[in-house]
Amino acid sequence: MALNEDKETLFEIKEFLGHKTNNQAGYESLILGLRYLADNDFDVRQLIIRSGNELMVKQVGGEYDVTDVKLKELKEQVDDLLFLQEHRIQKIEKKKNARAIQLSNEGITVIGAERGYQEPETLS
Repeated sequence: MALNEDKETLFEIKEFLGHKTNNQAGYESLILGLRYLADNDFDVRQLIIRSGNELMVKQVGGEYDVTDVKLKELKEQVDDLLFLQEHRIQKIEKKKNARAIQLSNEGITVIGAERGYQEPETLS
């Protein structure tokens, strides 16, 4: 989801990403949003990215190195999309991220169910 400087919703995306780790899903969600911004010619002067995924925030922000091969590929995509874009990335508290969490859950449960996805069984 993206908000303008007046905190009005510009767009929301909910998408089924398949079986991913939390970190992979964080990166892929960011990539979806950045591509949507680019493809729809939003006039963005400064981009502030907020995410509940602390590892991704620190990796994209340059505080942590990316050692996982898959995350490295995803980070390269993010870097390509952010190239020449003034931006900063911040961790957001869960309670302030409720709508994004809701969209994520709907992507998993609603869209995933429509595509025949079933949650993997947990080991007991």
